[in-house]
Amino acid sequence: MPPPLSELTIKRLTKEFTHLLTKGTKRASAPPNAETVWEQRLAGKLAFPIPWKDIWKSKGTFLTTPKDENTWWKLLHRALQTRSRDSTLTIQSCRLCGSDKETMLHLLTCLRVRKVQDALAPLLQAVGVSATDTYATWLFGLCPRGKLLREAPRALIRIFWRVVYRHMVRKEIDRVQFVTELVVKDIAHTFMTRILHTQMERQRFNLKRVEAQNKDRPNDYITHLPRSLAERYSDIGVLDLPTGYLEIHDGVIDFLKAQGVWSDFNSPGRAGGTQ
Repeated sequence: MPPPLSELTIKRLTKEFTHLLTKGTKRASAPPNAETVWEQRLAGKLAFPIPWKDIWKSKGTFLTTPKDENTWWKLLHRALQTRSRDSTLTIQSCRLCGSDKETMLHLLTCLRVRKVQDALAPLLQAVGVSATDTYATWLFGLCPRGKLLREAPRALIRIFWRVVYRHMVRKEIDRVQFVTELVVKDIAHTFMTRILHTQMERQRFNLKRVEAQNKDRPNDYITHLPRSLAERYSDIGVLDLPTGYLEIHDGVIDFLKAQGVWSDFNSPGRAGGTQ
């Protein structure tokens, strides 16, 4: 029985038409082109089969916006605009290091990009990542053994790509130098902004939940947020379920303070902070 018109979303229609057009052909069971190409480019560089299903499903975290995800998503789909993709350019060397052809694969090993990654190591450790791999971690969001990282480190990696690429474009268009310290500070500032938003949303949600309780039905009264939230946020801090107060881990605070971007949402005097 065909589905009702109300359920025919663009995504579903695209899936159905693709199935009809490829049914009985080699394309019917073929993986996305990006998967095939990355498998070829990374042959021998990973000690495990790439868990594509987990990677595709990992888009979106509680610390990222759609714009934060966009650059990483383009890189994953092999759609990031690098110099090698523009055949009209006479100079295709990397705009950062200038030593190799600027390809998406090169960006993963570019010395200038690696300096930013190295500077972010303390923050990655603070959110639970003890070891990284050039390709598994910084491209796919996986640990060196091939397991998907948790949300907070995945968010940091996607913010990293957004900010790095933005500074690459500024270097080419506005002739602004790519300075490692400034790029790292920009990443830290964005990460701090996302943490503040998360803290604000948790307390707002908690207040709305409390206000919505029916005081005439005390048996229905819920005294805390879902316990699953505490586990979800555990890489960046400790969530107090009764109040929605999110206390950030010292390691995260120390890194953000060192970058001069730390802002304590819960401090007295801040809107929404505890008194």
